[in-house]
Amino acid sequence: TLGVMTQLIFGVLPTLSAKYHGAPRPKMRWDIWLLLNGGIAFLLVGMPLVSKIPIIVGGTAVFIATTLLFIQMVGIRGKSEKAMAVSNGRKFYISGLFFFLIGVLVGTGYFVGWVDPLGIIGDAGEAHIHANNWGFMSLVFVGFFVDLYPVWTKRPLSNPKAITPIFWLMTFGALGLVISPWISSKIVAALGALPHTVANIWLLVIAIKPLLGEANKKARTPGIAHVLVSYFWLFAPLSMAPFVIFNIESSLPASALESTTPQALIYGWLLQFGFAILPYFFYRL
Repeated sequence: TLGVMTQLIFGVLPTLSAKYHGAPRPKMRWDIWLLLNGGIAFLLVGMPLVSKIPIIVGGTAVFIATTLLFIQMVGIRGKSEKAMAVSNGRKFYISGLFFFLIGVLVGTGYFVGWVDPLGIIGDAGEAHIHANNWGFMSLVFVGFFVDLYPVWTKRPLSNPKAITPIFWLMTFGALGLVISPWISSKIVAALGALPHTVANIWLLVIAIKPLLGEANKKARTPGIAHVLVSYFWLFAPLSMAPFVIFNIESSLPASALESTTPQALIYGWLLQFGFAILPYFFYRL
């Protein structure tokens, strides 16, 4: 699922950002496409075999592809200051790609013995997952959300000024969730989970308010329903985070909760969000 969404993100981000910034539509970057797909192919061979050479080649290729996309996104400039102010999503996209670079680095290092040189004293696998999930996917998805919500619903978010604080809450929250397994700190994990959760709740509030009431019935489409419901699935693991982080057993076994987290995130959040945006992008392009 991460593979599917990564392909979508790499393909759409430059075109979407250029459109919102009034910049020319970017040309197809075959270098990025080849590096990304070639890197994934090498990783699919190397990881089951735990073979260092294809893992390093694959991880390096994906890292370079992400770096090139990062540079391309930073370089997109509008024709005027007014055009530059149109898109709120671009900062989410760039921040998300930064976390993906961390995820690729740690994920590659996990298999080839870079854990100690990277200074990871906790769970490297968890740091890799957190960088991809709470950093890369979370931030890019919110970027899509704030850029496309007015197009999907034909009305703005109830409080557009909230987008910037939501961005910083999510970015610092993701940073805490990546650093916490890196340095094996439960306190940092809690400090990361809190702003991340607040940001997601705030986003849902400003998205749901314009859809309430009989007058807004036409805006409640299946697509926006999939997007909103996907975020309630995201809250399943977020709401259980304190039990897992602090190993609070009580009547909720922390180990069982942690083992079911991927199902809620992949099938509930990522896949449902994909149900909404994949058909939309195919239709628009």
